[in-house]
Amino acid sequence: MLGLSGVEARHAHRAPSPRYETIATTAANVAGRAVETYRRDRHRPGQDVVRDAAYRSTHEHGPAPASASTLAKYQSWLPDVNVLITAVTHQAPHQLPDHIVVVDRRGMVDAMMTSIDPKDAHTPKSWLLRQLSGDITGYYASRTLGMYVPEWQAGDGTTALYMVEPNIQQFARDLGVPADALARSILIHEATHHWQFTEHPWLNSYLEDLSEQVKSVTPQQMTSHPSDPAAAIPGFSQMQAAMTLIEGYSDFVMETVGRKQIPGFAAVEAAMEQHRQETSTHRSVGSKVVGLLTGMDAKMRQYADGKQFAAEVVATGGLDLLNHVWDGPDALPTMDELKQPQLWVSRMRASLPSI
Repeated sequence: MLGLSGVEARHAHRAPSPRYETIATTAANVAGRAVETYRRDRHRPGQDVVRDAAYRSTHEHGPAPASASTLAKYQSWLPDVNVLITAVTHQAPHQLPDHIVVVDRRGMVDAMMTSIDPKDAHTPKSWLLRQLSGDITGYYASRTLGMYVPEWQAGDGTTALYMVEPNIQQFARDLGVPADALARSILIHEATHHWQFTEHPWLNSYLEDLSEQVKSVTPQQMTSHPSDPAAAIPGFSQMQAAMTLIEGYSDFVMETVGRKQIPGFAAVEAAMEQHRQETSTHRSVGSKVVGLLTGMDAKMRQYADGKQFAAEVVATGGLDLLNHVWDGPDALPTMDELKQPQLWVSRMRASLPSI
């Protein structure tokens, strides 16, 4: 007869640890929900699967439409925002966005889903990848404060700025800053994006062309530079440089206007800078992976690098010099010039002696 060793005998009748019971129960529940979801979703259109996964990821249990007073508040700010941006950019007054769309997190998901081909041409075919795509979309929608994308339009085809009200309110509470000061700051940032694209129509076409180049990359190209795969992607460096400028310039305008015109902006600026520092250094491995997958980490770097470039160029030659970045694709800084703004200044002064 086989017997237990001394150690085994001492543990033979001991009850399982509550911790392991909890882990086992949680794992079983998660697996059960995954199987149930798979059975429900496997024959549904890909867009619907991605959208539902994104909704779940936002942790909103239903639509939370903004009040009429909240929308009216944003609309009342917009004309003043336009005047302030014009004062900073030294450009003629530009067209206002047709609408401000105040959404909840699910509304942000819906807006983001407009970028997915209705015929599912760009929807992942794998059920698991559809779930992952939805989770990433929901994660992004839960952390975005505001957004302007040239292709996104209101229901009637007019231009719109999106403000994600639950995220703005939550962020203000978390940082301990006035919600209105934060909201006006975000509105200035997004309205600056609107100015960038509407006043410089070449910009959107340029980014679309780069996007097509990036999407056309082949596996062979990716493996041709094993030490730096990004270098093998056509258009990737140019797109990264353009997005860094676009985000950094908008942050520069937001801070320039905010410091002079928005009550409570000093607290917003200090809290946002502290938040960015903390999220870049004190994070779990899981959080870092999610930040990489969603592009959030890259966006944070774009804010900082692009803003620093703008500030250094203005310190050297003023806003009129900086605004030559919008002359056309050839005037945009390269990644090297973003890191060393004087390289861009020298190139511009060589090509435009009058500056």
